[in-house]
Amino acid sequence: MELKQYLLDKNLVIAHVAEELGVHRNHLSAIVNKRYPPGKMLAKEIVRFTKGEVRLEDLLPEELKKICPCCGRKFPRNYQPKKI
Repeated sequence: MELKQYLLDKNLVIAHVAEELGVHRNHLSAIVNKRYPPGKMLAKEIVRFTKGEVRLEDLLPEELKKICPCCGRKFPRNYQPKKI
């Protein structure tokens, strides 16, 4: 679930969630609106705060989802990862 949708579903205000996470509301707003991704620690805190409803993958911008984490190259357009 996207963080923005989570906040809407739970009727949460960015300022209150930001305070709970220990970040400035402008910083959290930029993450919610996908202007930039959170750092590793903040991403883990968001997942913990949402009790797993927002996953780490949901916090990544689309551009980063298309890059191989091992080599850093872009995936081909029609690439579909194999499900194990």
